Amino acid sequence: MDQNKYLKVIRVCALEHDLARFLFGDRTLVGERRVMLSGGQKARINLARAIYRDADVYLLDDPLSTVDGQVAKQIFDECILGYLKGKCMVLVTHQVQFFRDVKRVYNLEQEPENFDVKLKTELTTNSCLYIYRAFIFLIIITYITMFCFIQHSKTASKRLHNRMLTRVIHGSMTFFNFHSSGRILICFAQDIGTRSPIYSHLTASFQGLTTIRAFSVQKKLEGEFDNHQNLNTSASYMALALHSCLNFWADMTCAVYTALVIFGFLLEKETKVGNVGMAITQAMLLLEPIQFGMGNWINLDNQMTSVERILEYSELEQEIDDGGNFPGQWPNGGNI
Repeated sequence: MDQNKYLKVIRVCALEHDLARFLFGDRTLVGERRVMLSGGQKARINLARAIYRDADVYLLDDPLSTVDGQVAKQIFDECILGYLKGKCMVLVTHQVQFFRDVKRVYNLEQEPENFDVKLKTELTTNSCLYIYRAFIFLIIITYITMFCFIQHSKTASKRLHNRMLTRVIHGSMTFFNFHSSGRILICFAQDIGTRSPIYSHLTASFQGLTTIRAFSVQKKLEGEFDNHQNLNTSASYMALALHSCLNFWADMTCAVYTALVIFGFLLEKETKVGNVGMAITQAMLLLEPIQFGMGNWINLDNQMTSVERILEYSELEQEIDDGGNFPGQWPNGGNI
């Protein structure tokens, strides 16, 4: 008997602890009126006898069903995948967690074979190159799309700005009579909203500080500043309140949607617990995209207000130009 091979077979079949508990070790007599073996011990001893013979083909009739999960994994990894590597084996088992490590799976019922499933597909060099080429192609397409979008946006912005500038410069005097220069400049710069009056008031107050003290109108200027500040604070508070209201109703919508999902599972007679948990988790994850999308939609709507103003200024009525064709000897006199 090969002692090293014998000890290795005992180890890969997870029999070391069992033999250590027997009074006479591997020489213990078993059977009626002697030491009784459990179902798991019988299965492992039969497996050890089979693999010790060093055969070419092994038919394993569900040896993992009578042992616990940890021992089954040890036997599968060390014995079936390790010691018997390269051998032809047919393993009968109902433990699906081991399917991913085998080459073929046959599902047998009361009838002949139903189907043959290949769990592993050998990756060739060509298939790997195809995957990496697809990734590189998608990355290139993404960068090209972003570059074209940015260039198109810059071109559109320049055209709108130049067109608006041309129309404003050649606009009629009626337009300048009814529109202040500050409002016109805002279209060419950046809207600063309700903070603009505060900055203007502070600048004017610092410049005229001597005059304000001379005429003792500090209280009047303080009141004007408070009015501008109240207007700015009111606008900021309103924006914050609307944002909170939007988040609240978005949360309520997702809560109702999640409740409907849960109620839908209650109507089903047979539902797996894993499917219920996955559905509820995905329903709850829907909240963040909804808030993000609604926030972007509101920002887009605010930005389009500036675009509407630009388009409005781009359609201004122009000052009539008669070409300036005057007689060569004009004026002939010093009168109108």
